[in-house]
Amino acid sequence: MRMRRKKGLEERIENSNLLIPVGYEVMDARKAVAEKCYLDLDSLYKNKGELWLEIGCGKGCFAIKSTKANPQICYLAVEKLSNVIISAVEKAEEEGIENLRFISTGAEYLPRYLSPNSVSKIFINFPTPLPNSRTQRQRLTAPAFLEVYKNLLVKGGEIRFKTDKEFLYQYTLETMAQAGFEIVYQTENLHQDKIPNIITEYEQKFTDQGFPIYSIHAKKI
Repeated sequence: MRMRRKKGLEERIENSNLLIPVGYEVMDARKAVAEKCYLDLDSLYKNKGELWLEIGCGKGCFAIKSTKANPQICYLAVEKLSNVIISAVEKAEEEGIENLRFISTGAEYLPRYLSPNSVSKIFINFPTPLPNSRTQRQRLTAPAFLEVYKNLLVKGGEIRFKTDKEFLYQYTLETMAQAGFEIVYQTENLHQDKIPNIITEYEQKFTDQGFPIYSIHAKKI
């Protein structure tokens, strides 16, 4: 079912202090990436800590929890649907979070806005699984996207991935290994391992329904 467009969306976006304005939607991705418009991180964040990136932040639950738990870092949450991201933005603004910013764009456009070797951690939580083989290339852990992340990450930087879908977990293990990442942690039951973990909205829902949570931590070497 298609989400109903939020009332006053354009005005709410325009009045936001945490949402970085971009115009990617009118440009072909290849052309957009070729024309660099790197974000001025020093002006966006008061602190000068590591940059963490979340791709597909949804309503911002994980982003807000992460920034509260790690006030020393700079956090950039990405969501291509403006109708979704505005809820996350407004919640973060209500809570007065200073080390969090949002950008409404697709992952393929990120090299337009972020310079190579600038990101320390990338979080991909419960992406759309796209089970059809014809849409594999659109998965956020498909080879083309992994090359984008690899370019953005510093040496030793990590991708942290979570899903409730075993086939996507297995697919991601394979594509990450092929892309030259080192798998430093993998599990088919994250909550059983009892490692430090910030729970997302989807994660809580799936866990309550009895589904195991699959997770991978992969390092750029």
